[in-house]
Amino acid sequence: MYPVNTFSDQSPLIDAELEAQLTPLLRKLTGEITLCSIIDPEEPTSRELAVFIRHFTRLSDKLSCEFYAPDENPAARQKLNCPFLPATLLRKDGTYQNVSFHGIPGGKEINAFVLALYNCADPGRKLSPFLKKKIQALTSDITLNVCVSLSCHHCANLVAVCQQMALLNPHIRACAIDARLYPKFVEAEKIERVPLLIINNETRVLGDKSMEEVYALIKDL
Repeated sequence: MYPVNTFSDQSPLIDAELEAQLTPLLRKLTGEITLCSIIDPEEPTSRELAVFIRHFTRLSDKLSCEFYAPDENPAARQKLNCPFLPATLLRKDGTYQNVSFHGIPGGKEINAFVLALYNCADPGRKLSPFLKKKIQALTSDITLNVCVSLSCHHCANLVAVCQQMALLNPHIRACAIDARLYPKFVEAEKIERVPLLIINNETRVLGDKSMEEVYALIKDL
């Protein structure tokens, strides 16, 4: 594990205005969460992510961070359905959750990032008991890869929807992937627009979806 102070805690992606907006939100967290990032410190995007995560976590005493080399944390890597690095996972009470962010969760995606923390640490966004029960009843292993752009106005909601479902049901895994960082992936998947939801690496669904709509797509898998 890399010492946390290897990286600065001042990210240009979190300016004074954004910090002022985030601080009161993050200080409302009641549960403690560790943000675990798998990085290559020689790679620019990894360094940028590490600095972002350090800055972000110092805004709340409920948050901490850890940084690992790609081959250093098998338990974390096992949780990553998507191989792309750098990646950040959430760990609560010693357990890695089934949500991950591949890339830097800045821009519009910071909204989904904050919601993931709330849904992990606290009750999170309220759902109807009926929908919650249906999601928790799913028994098939399901992977939801959400391809996003940090400038996309609709991506964050789909990411938040899929990740809340993953936090409700251990059979569901949700990954947010910043498509701009992985041109070979974009070419292979023929991604022209985002958000794009890829279900079990097979079914592709374009556009924002509600939780009810995502449930309808996966309930019979």
